[in-house]
Amino acid sequence: MMLTSRMRALSEFVKEWLVPGTMSCLLAGTIVGVVLLNVAATATLGRVWLTLFAALYLLLSMPAVSSFLIARMQDTHPAADAGGRPDAATAAADALIVVGNGSVHYTDGDRRVDYLTRRSVFCAFEAARIYAQARPSRVIATGGVAGHPSARPEAELLRDLLVDLGVPVNQIGVEARSRTTAEQVANVCALLRAAGVRDPFIVVTTPAHMRRVLALFDQHGVRTIAATTPELRYDEGRTGWRRWWPSMAALTGSASAVYELLANAQTALMKNRRRPRK
Repeated sequence: MMLTSRMRALSEFVKEWLVPGTMSCLLAGTIVGVVLLNVAATATLGRVWLTLFAALYLLLSMPAVSSFLIARMQDTHPAADAGGRPDAATAAADALIVVGNGSVHYTDGDRRVDYLTRRSVFCAFEAARIYAQARPSRVIATGGVAGHPSARPEAELLRDLLVDLGVPVNQIGVEARSRTTAEQVANVCALLRAAGVRDPFIVVTTPAHMRRVLALFDQHGVRTIAATTPELRYDEGRTGWRRWWPSMAALTGSASAVYELLANAQTALMKNRRRPRK
């Protein structure tokens, strides 16, 4: 239990401060460089640090680099063909799981609004498309409250959008207690097993997120049918030399890819720790 708590604390620290491409990591790295630069014994190291750190952010902000990183993280697992007919495995699945990919919350103290991120919106789009084809008996939207305590759970936002997209509200279950992807998977598995729903389950999430989600379901001994969203581009449609010109959109895409890379490494580490020694 203590090891798990420490791993969770370390994971939260890395997520908050050490994901290259994020503004918080830029701030932390700049502070380290400035401190090194202003101490006589480490001034040379500080100049090297700031130079390499600036070069890293320059690379990550290039659309060509961002697209490469995202492509390396993606696993494509279409759940239905282009003609709109589900394959045999998808048609036989009883449950469709929509894994949330984030939401944002705004409040002035008296009023509040909550929105799904672009990635979560596309997950809802794909889930609605699959539901219209395969008609599973249950749809589970998963995702809890991240950040401000007055925010609505992400799963509720997904449910509302799914209803707007034509999925009957009485067939949508909500798992709103999870704070991490690992908790989303664990809670959904427990929920469906308690209801007597057998796997495989259709799982919808983004291409970069899918590999980690499938690995977590595998750790719970659950068979899945992966259904990824269409590729989310961060290159703003640039071509030619413009793909090497920095942009904030590309930096966002790079940060997302690096985060998934670190999260996959953590998932693999935790899986190895759980394996009994021979």
